[in-house]
Amino acid sequence: MHLFSECRFTRRIWADICTWLAEPSLHPINWKQTASVHEWWSTLAKTQAVPRRGLKSLVILVCWEVWMEHNACIFNRTEAPSFMVTAKIKDEASMWTMAGAKHLAHLIGR
Repeated sequence: MHLFSECRFTRRIWADICTWLAEPSLHPINWKQTASVHEWWSTLAKTQAVPRRGLKSLVILVCWEVWMEHNACIFNRTEAPSFMVTAKIKDEASMWTMAGAKHLAHLIGR
């Protein structure tokens, strides 16, 4: 739970994603307090005025990149600033849309 939604580093990434998509409901300060990753995921997936399937893809992508950065810190002793992880997320989102993630394309292209 901490790594994906409560960590200061991850919250900065989510704030950047919020700004990128111009969607205030994705900013961590607007999230309800949750007790589990499943509850956080479910609550975030019900965000109004945001395409549900595209949002789920985005959440998976952000969590994946955060997990990969966490592993790089632990195992490779490398640290990337949050803006670099956000840039990687944007690049990956673009690649996913080119590979056919039409719901994600709808979300990031709105």
